[in-house]
Amino acid sequence: MNKSIFLKLFFFMLFHGLGGSTQTYYEFFDPPFSHINRSPEKVGIEFLHGLGGSAQSCNEWIDFAREEGIRPSSSQCAVYIPEAKNRSWFDVNALLPDLMHISHSENQTPANIKALLEKIKAIAPQLQSLKAEIQEFIEREGIAMKNLHFVGYSQGGILAQMLAYSLPDSCGSVCFAGCPWVWTPGEEIKIPRSILMAINNDDPIFGNIYHFSRDLFKQKVGVAKFNTAVKEVIKEVGGHDISTEAKTLCAKHFKEVLGLLS
Repeated sequence: MNKSIFLKLFFFMLFHGLGGSTQTYYEFFDPPFSHINRSPEKVGIEFLHGLGGSAQSCNEWIDFAREEGIRPSSSQCAVYIPEAKNRSWFDVNALLPDLMHISHSENQTPANIKALLEKIKAIAPQLQSLKAEIQEFIEREGIAMKNLHFVGYSQGGILAQMLAYSLPDSCGSVCFAGCPWVWTPGEEIKIPRSILMAINNDDPIFGNIYHFSRDLFKQKVGVAKFNTAVKEVIKEVGGHDISTEAKTLCAKHFKEVLGLLS
């Protein structure tokens, strides 16, 4: 077995047998595709799982990407999949009183949204370590901020936005599902070039505050920029779940923003 085949087999086994590590990093070893936008610039993608999830649970997103013809090689695309301690980025039970309060339309005010999001930041101690790890990841891999992309579901979707919006420069895109918009009113943020989100209106956790938080975000960035940068997948039913359609659209989104050829 030559060295190249051995390395591919090693990383294939690593990718599919994740174990219990708290921080996990992978590279794809699939057949290479055309250079991104005809350029050799490297791309980084970060996946953040939801409550009870794991690095392993992010595989299905990657599988959908492959079905859409996205098959990056290790020299062009690096994927970082951190795993939350105890499979939780923060204690959602600590947020339930706030979520119940803000779920009533009369309580949906910018001040209450700001208070909720500030509380999330306060109870998400892993947020700061994630920022440091992302910085180390992109420096190690030589990834420009414009080529950095985030995907997150539920708790992971909240953190994906917080990370993407707090970068020193605008990142490539952020895709999130099963969570509200998490821009804090009054906070200056860097808007990703492209945003894809998915939500079910009957989501028992975030459905009632999604549209209100989205409208605040739209006011901040302006209707024209919002309509240019944002794609929404809104379902009437489905509860707190991520649909197959949303995963497929996420994969297609990457195919579009990365300028990939299948």
